[in-house]
Amino acid sequence: MTPLYNHTSVETSYLIADYPCGFRARCQMRVWLEKSNKNGFRFCSQTTNKSGGWCAVKKSFYQTFAGNLFLDDKGHVTWLGLHEYSLPSQIHEFVRTFPESDFSILAPYLKAKMKFEGLCSVATHSPITINGVASEYSDDDRHKHAASAKLLEDALFLVRSGQSMSAP
Repeated sequence: MTPLYNHTSVETSYLIADYPCGFRARCQMRVWLEKSNKNGFRFCSQTTNKSGGWCAVKKSFYQTFAGNLFLDDKGHVTWLGLHEYSLPSQIHEFVRTFPESDFSILAPYLKAKMKFEGLCSVATHSPITINGVASEYSDDDRHKHAASAKLLEDALFLVRSGQSMSAP
């Protein structure tokens, strides 16, 4: 896997010069990640038409906290993003794999999520109440939350330490 950084607009897009369009035709395709401070990151792509002009931009769904383009083992461009349902292990792996990504949206979330997991690791009662009865946390639940808090703490350290550069 080869990370691709700083492809954030049409002007700075990653160009694929020989892209298949149809059965025999070839065209160009450019890809980039679009960032919205409100919505997050999304993958954008655009191909050329038969006359050489650019077609309409195709855009994916947003990933809330972070995103990065990369070349897979076959040399194909793809992307990976983080959202509110990403597991702590996925967040940690993303931060380690893409250290130069833009983490400006992720960092505040990591801090809040780490605090939540830390509180759950020492809690005796779950915040869930069923028919007026609070459910009990097991030792296994507390250990899982403690492990998640540790992974998030490590990820936040990497983001803040400069090993992971955030774009302004």
